[in-house]
Amino acid sequence: NAAVPEKYLLSLPEGTDFVTAAAAPLFFQTAWRMLTTRVGIDQSDSVLVLGPSGAVGHACVQIAADEGCDVFERGVVGPELDLARDCG
Repeated sequence: NAAVPEKYLLSLPEGTDFVTAAAAPLFFQTAWRMLTTRVGIDQSDSVLVLGPSGAVGHACVQIAADEGCDVFERGVVGPELDLARDCG
């Protein structure tokens, strides 16, 4: 058993299994490190995300948009690109 302060816990979205929920931090941490630690983006930047429908690319779109950047995506067309656009 493990004890974690409640403030660090999140409810799983409906329909999300434990394996998917456990994997999410991996690609968001990768995207966060690339954009904030290695590149140091800020709200005056334009960010080009290649492959925005993949896990890390999708996270990059969300993080860059949340930081106030202009986000441009280059990737497939169709539902995958629409999903990326909806996130940022």
